[in-house]
Amino acid sequence: MSELPPLFELFSSRLQAAIANACEVSLKTEAKSLDSRHILYGLLTERGSVSADVLTRAGLNKDAFGFQLPSEQEEDIDPNDLQSILAALESQPNQEAIQEQLATMTEEAKEVLLKSMILSESHGHPFVGTEHVLAAVIETKESAGLKLLNEAQISEPFLREQLEDVLEGGKAFTEIANMYKDAGADNSTPHDQMGMAPTAAPAGSANLMEFCLDLTSPEQVAKTDPLVGRDEELERMVNILSRRSKNNPMIIGEPGTGKTALVRGLASRIAEDKVPEVLKGKRILELDLAKVIAGTMFRGEFEGRLKQLLDEVAADENIVLFIDEIHTIMGLGNASGSMDMASVLKPVITSSDIQLVGATTFAEYKKHIEKDPAMERRFQPIKVEEPAEADAVQILKGLKKKYEEFHQLCIPDDAIEAAVRLSSRYVQDRFLPDKAIDVIDEAASQIKIMELERGVSKLVQSIEAKAETLKERKRRAVEAGDYDKALVLKEKERIMLEELNRLRSGGDKKDRKQWSSLSVEHIAKVVSKSTGIPVDNMIDAEKKKLAKLEETLKEHVIGQDEAVEAVSKVVKRARAGISSPNRPLGSFLFLGPTGVGKTELAKVLAREVFGNEKAMIRVDMSEFGEKFNVSKMIGSPAGYVGFEEGGNLTEQVRRKPYSVILFDEIEKAHPDIFNILLQVLDDGHLTDAAGKKVSFKNTIIIMTSNNGVTAVANNKSLGFGEEEATEGVADMQYENYKAGVLAELRKTFKPEFINRIDRTLVFRPLSEKAIHRIIDLQLDELNTRLEEQGLKLAVGKAARAELAREGFDPEYGARPLRRVIQERIEDQLADLLIEGKVAAGSVINVMKRKAGLVLQPKQSSGSGVGAAAGASAA
Repeated sequence: MSELPPLFELFSSRLQAAIANACEVSLKTEAKSLDSRHILYGLLTERGSVSADVLTRAGLNKDAFGFQLPSEQEEDIDPNDLQSILAALESQPNQEAIQEQLATMTEEAKEVLLKSMILSESHGHPFVGTEHVLAAVIETKESAGLKLLNEAQISEPFLREQLEDVLEGGKAFTEIANMYKDAGADNSTPHDQMGMAPTAAPAGSANLMEFCLDLTSPEQVAKTDPLVGRDEELERMVNILSRRSKNNPMIIGEPGTGKTALVRGLASRIAEDKVPEVLKGKRILELDLAKVIAGTMFRGEFEGRLKQLLDEVAADENIVLFIDEIHTIMGLGNASGSMDMASVLKPVITSSDIQLVGATTFAEYKKHIEKDPAMERRFQPIKVEEPAEADAVQILKGLKKKYEEFHQLCIPDDAIEAAVRLSSRYVQDRFLPDKAIDVIDEAASQIKIMELERGVSKLVQSIEAKAETLKERKRRAVEAGDYDKALVLKEKERIMLEELNRLRSGGDKKDRKQWSSLSVEHIAKVVSKSTGIPVDNMIDAEKKKLAKLEETLKEHVIGQDEAVEAVSKVVKRARAGISSPNRPLGSFLFLGPTGVGKTELAKVLAREVFGNEKAMIRVDMSEFGEKFNVSKMIGSPAGYVGFEEGGNLTEQVRRKPYSVILFDEIEKAHPDIFNILLQVLDDGHLTDAAGKKVSFKNTIIIMTSNNGVTAVANNKSLGFGEEEATEGVADMQYENYKAGVLAELRKTFKPEFINRIDRTLVFRPLSEKAIHRIIDLQLDELNTRLEEQGLKLAVGKAARAELAREGFDPEYGARPLRRVIQERIEDQLADLLIEGKVAAGSVINVMKRKAGLVLQPKQSSGSGVGAAAGASAA
C-alpha cells in the first residue's frame, strides 16, 4: 500500500489502503479530480474490509465503474525475474503523486469523508473505518458514488441494512484496532483533528475498554459491596499475582460463595492503595466475552479481534485481566475450523505477557479445565468454600448498611441470623452467603412495597388527579392562544410530576427514626414462599398445631396410640430444632399386618406436618427387587439409557424437598437398596448418578413392612374376632407379639440399617373398638360427600355391627371395610339417587334386616330432624 499524508494516519489501516487505491485509480484513469466514485472503487477493491464484503454481496463489481485502466498484466510478472518486478513497482504511483491527487478532491468527496467522521462519532466509535465511509456515500444524496450505485441497480435498502448490522454490532473492531503504525502513535482521534467533541471514554485504550469493565475505576468501586472475611483467599490471590511465572489465579467455588466478590474486593483495595507495593497501580479489567464474540461472522475474525485485544493488554504491564465463568472460553469461537479462545490464550499466558484471573465452579472446572492439562497447569487454584453460618452472619452484617440505605429500613441482627439459619436449613440447592442475602433483599423489598402502597397511594392518587386537571387547563390555554398561562401551568405540572416520581420511588425518609424494621417473621415468610415450606407458621400457628399433633393423629389413626405418640415426639423434636440438622426430620420403620394404619399414618402426617397429603412421595419397593433396579432410584450411569432423566426418588425429592417419603413393603427390595438408604438415614443426602447432591434434611422417612407378622392371622387370642380380653392381658399378648416380630426383623435386616432408624414401631392388630371407630370415620367421609347434594346418612348400631363383622379380616385388617361400605351402602344409595327416589334434604336411614342392610329415605324438615333420625335408626 502506498503511503498517505499524516492526516489520514488516524483512519483504520483498511480505510487508508482504500483511499490509496482510490488515488491510484484516479491517476491511472487520468482523472482531473478525485471524487466519491474513486473512493467507492477503493472500498470495493480493498479485499478483507467490511465495505468490500458488503458491496460484493450487494452485487457490485469493477465493471460497473467503467474505468479504462491500462493492462497491468500481473500474470506475466516472473517472480524470479528482478527486472519484471522492478518494472511493476515503478508503475505504482509514489507518495508525491498520491498527495497531489488528494489535493484535487472534490467538495462532495470531502463531504463524504466528513460525514463518515460524524457517523463514527454518533455510533460512539473512536475511529473511522471503511463501513463509515460507505455509509456516508449512501447518505450524501448528490455524491457521484451514490449515483453510480443507482446506475448499477445496487439495492440501497440492502446496503443500509447490512451497514446497520455492522455499525450496531461493533464488528468494525477487527479493522480499526490496527490504525496505529507503532506504539508511540498519537492517541488523538479523528474527532480531535476535526474540532469535534470526542466520545467520552475511560482512561486507557479505547478499544480495550470497548470490551472490558475497569473494576478499579471510582464508578465501579462505589458500586462494589464491601468484602467481609475471606482474608486467607485474598492473601493467596495477592501472593499468586506477585509471582514471576504462572501468576494467574483460578478461583474455584460453588455458585454464590463469593468468587466474583473476592476479585471485586481486591479491585477496591487496589483503588484505595490497601495492597502491597507490587500491586499498587494495577488495574483489574473484567472481560465481557459476549462483546468480544458479537458480530464476528467470518473465519479468523474472532481470533483477530481477540489477538488485538490481548496485544493491548500485554502492552500495559499494570493490567490484570479477569474472566468470570472462565470455563466458557473452552471452545468459544471455534466455528468453521477456527481456533477457540483457550488456544489463543495459552501461549500468551505461558509467556507471562499478561496476567489473568479466572473464576468458575467445581463442576465446570472438572468438566472443562481439568480435561485440558495444558490449560490447567497455567493457573494456580484458589478454593472458595461455602462459609460457616457464623461467618455468613458476619458477611451479612458487613453488607447490611448498603441494603438499609437502598430499602430505607433497619435490618437488625436477629433478622440477619434468622436469614442465615433458615436459608441454610431449608434452601438446599444454593449456597451461603448468596442465599441468605437474597432472603434479606426480598424481605426488605416486600416491606418497602407494602409501605408505599399503604402510606403513599392516597397521596399519589390526589396528585395524579391534580396533574390531570393542570394538563387539561394547559391544553385549553394553548387552544385559546394564551401561551404565557400555558407556560406557567406547564411548570406547575412539571413540579407535580417530580413529586409524583419521588413518592413512587419511596419518598424522602432521610431520618432513620422513620424507617421500619425487618423482623424474623418477614424473613420466615420469604423462605416459606421461595421453598414451599411453611416456615413462617413455625413462628406462631404451627407451634399450637404441633402441640396438638398427637391428639390430631389419634383422631385419624385408630388403635395405634403407642405408634402415634412415638412419631409425634420425633417430629416435635425435629421441628423445635433440637434434632441434628444433618439428618432427616425423622425416620421410622412401621411393622405390622396389612390394614392396621401404617400407610394411613404416613398420609395424615404429610397433611398435618407439611400441609397437604400430596406432600407424600410413595415408593413401591416391590419394583426394586433386582440389583439393577438401583438405577431407578438414583438414575442411570452416564452413557446408559435414561441418564438424562434422573432417578425416580432423587428427582421427586428435588421437586418436593419438604415431604413424607413412604417406602412401602421394604422387605421386598434388593439388599443393595439398603446401602443407598444408609447414606440417606445417616447423612441426610443422596448423590444421584449425575453427581448432584439431593437433600433429605427436610423429609420424614417412613418404611413399612409385613415381615414377621404372618402368624397374626392364626392368633385367635389377639385382635378382633374373640371376646375382648382385659386390658392387661391384651397388653401382655401385644408385647409377646411385638418381641416375635422384632426377632424376625433382626433376621431380615442388617444391624447397621436398623440402628440408623429413629424408631421401629410395631402396630397393634385392630380391636373391635378400633374397628367401630374406623367405621365412624369412613361414614363421616361419606356424609361429607353427601352434604353437597343436601343428603344425610344415619346408620344405627345394629347396622354398624354388621359392617364391622363383614368388613374386618384378621389377615387383611380394616382394608376390606371400605369395600363393604361401598357394596352394602353406596351401591344402594346410587340406585336410589339415579331412580329419583331421594329428594334434597332427605335423611337416609341404614337399617339391618334379615336380607342384609336396607336404605330407607325420609324427608327431613331440618337438621335437627336428621340428627334425631340418625340417633333412632335401628
